Amino acid sequence: MRAKNTRATITLAIALIVTLVIAAGIFAALRNPAGGETRDYEAHLSDASGLRVGSDVRLRGVLIGKVTAVDVRGTADGNGNEAVIGFSAQDDHPVTSTTRLAVKYRNLTGERFIEIQPGSSAGGTPTTSIPMSRTTPSFDITTLFNGLAPVLRTLSPEDVNELTRNLLGLLQGDDTTAAQTFGAIDRITANLADRQTVIKTLIDNVTRVANMINDYSPQVVEFILNFDLLLTKVLENLDEFRRTATYGPGFGAATNRVLTALGLSKDLDVEKLVRTAFQDPGAAVQAMGKLPGLFTGVAALLGAPPTPCSKGEAPLPNKVTVLTGGTNVTVCLK
Repeated sequence: MRAKNTRATITLAIALIVTLVIAAGIFAALRNPAGGETRDYEAHLSDASGLRVGSDVRLRGVLIGKVTAVDVRGTADGNGNEAVIGFSAQDDHPVTSTTRLAVKYRNLTGERFIEIQPGSSAGGTPTTSIPMSRTTPSFDITTLFNGLAPVLRTLSPEDVNELTRNLLGLLQGDDTTAAQTFGAIDRITANLADRQTVIKTLIDNVTRVANMINDYSPQVVEFILNFDLLLTKVLENLDEFRRTATYGPGFGAATNRVLTALGLSKDLDVEKLVRTAFQDPGAAVQAMGKLPGLFTGVAALLGAPPTPCSKGEAPLPNKVTVLTGGTNVTVCLK
């Protein structure tokens, strides 16, 4: 029994030692993941929200260092405060007088990291401090989601699903879903009209976020402007959607009745209809070949139009007329 307990104790001790070694390795990797020698730098930002000691420092997505300190200090002119962060970077990637720095989101849970942006190809002179003029601060993404929240609360998944089902049925040829489809569109457009203020608030919130990153993300600004223009046009023409929803089902039903009366239904056999109309395809092709000559004769009876030739038309030989099948061909004199 004593030997058994001794073996169990030894096994537990070995497992504990292995666990501690692995934990120490992970901790060391997190503290100093970048290989090679590193150098310490500092950067001045107007906002360092989300950054903490141990946050990543990356260059083109590659980890080259870690944040070593986050502090708040008074500005040099004494008119306020600024965030000062200390960070390390590999010696292979030195910071120069043209290097820029930006705080970016690592994920939507709020974690940030520092992105080092190399300067001009000239390189600049080595430095250990990046001023606020060459840094892009962090911004609060909750500003965007706070604007989205009212819109998300008003959206009804049932309405969206119903619209999808009705459109699918309509595209598959089920004409009974036409009225239901227009009804679903009417409900969604009415909801948009009621929430015009909310949508405008959302655009304003997104615009404020875009202004913070305007210098480095012109695509975001272009997207906001186009999105604003799209919503403006939609809101200006909501009455057209409502009229379509009101009169569309009746018009669609009447059109369907007319087409059915003409024999154009979904059960129409086009191939059979063509065989009935043209029992002899060869004769039909020959008859169609004579149509140009027929049209030319009718035009001659109605009176020839003025010649488009400034110097008159050249007469065609009889052989050429035969080759053209009686088609009126105009050849101008030089």
